[in-house]
Amino acid sequence: MPTIEQSQKLLRTTISPDEVLASVRDQPIVNSFEKRFTHVAASINLISATGKESYFRKLTKRDNVIYWKATENDVGVEIVGAAWNEKGNPAVFCGTILPP
Repeated sequence: MPTIEQSQKLLRTTISPDEVLASVRDQPIVNSFEKRFTHVAASINLISATGKESYFRKLTKRDNVIYWKATENDVGVEIVGAAWNEKGNPAVFCGTILPP
């Protein structure tokens, strides 16, 4: 699982989702470039992670995301990953997924 800093460095030098996946040893828990996860970005209940508010991003149904589980706590599951907007521009994001 990449840290926020590693993700930022990765996106500075690597843009394509395939390159991101090839650069991280661990498998992501979600890769919306795969058909089965196509609309995940708009369906998760994501809030900012404590202390990492500047990396929070409100995801939309047009975003494609790849993310990894960072930690699990009493609030939910903290994730870190990359989101590509409809123009294909990537950005690092993190947050906490609340349980349903």
